[in-house]
Amino acid sequence: IEILKGPAARVLGLNALAGAINIVTRPVRRGALHAQLVGGQHRYNEAGLGLAHLHALPSGATLGTRLSAERRGSHGYAQNTDFGLTNLFLQSRLQRAPGQALTLTAGYNERAFGAQNYYGMGPQYEENRVLLAALAAERSLGSWAISSRFSWRRHWDDYRLNRADPTRNRNLHLTDVVAAEATALRPWQHPAWGRLALGAEARREEILSNALGYRRQYGLGLFLENRFELMGGRLSFTPGLSAIHYQNGISADTAG
Repeated sequence: IEILKGPAARVLGLNALAGAINIVTRPVRRGALHAQLVGGQHRYNEAGLGLAHLHALPSGATLGTRLSAERRGSHGYAQNTDFGLTNLFLQSRLQRAPGQALTLTAGYNERAFGAQNYYGMGPQYEENRVLLAALAAERSLGSWAISSRFSWRRHWDDYRLNRADPTRNRNLHLTDVVAAEATALRPWQHPAWGRLALGAEARREEILSNALGYRRQYGLGLFLENRFELMGGRLSFTPGLSAIHYQNGISADTAG
């Protein structure tokens, strides 16, 4: 798990201006199967299944696949503190040669929980669903490491101020983000000069809300940075530039 603080995280896209958390999974090196069942107080229950498989292709390439599913839930320790959580994750990586890979990632997350007196007084309730998919390619060209990524993320949110009466004070939001990005990294010959990074990203963002109406906007970002490694890597310094342009698209107010 890599924590990138501040604008040095600009290499990860337009939404990482203040920082980002980068979770890097281990490559699949052999087959494995994992399963678990857990139970506890307040009808707590948890079931999980994980599968990893590595397949060698006739061309010499390798295909590593990781699949996991998890379900957790509880009736809660007090009134309106029940919750349910579902996670599905799939990652498949085709390694053709050193520095050349194609990775497909897909995931689904669903949460539903009572939030008694959390945002304010009363029996609040919330449901969230996230569906995402991404296709990334990596390739080495001389001293350059080129990576490109196409992704789509849909987020659905249902918030109710009063769980017993969903017709009053209810917010429904549906957002879609489609993005394409490309990044080029190059280490310098002198170790103290560190690494140069440059890239671009284009994205389309949409939201459909009973409170905000319908909005669509487009974003285009460019960045350039260089990470200097000093004192044998114990100190790093990363100056850089980034430019982001947003263009408003369709907007309309809705009711209901």
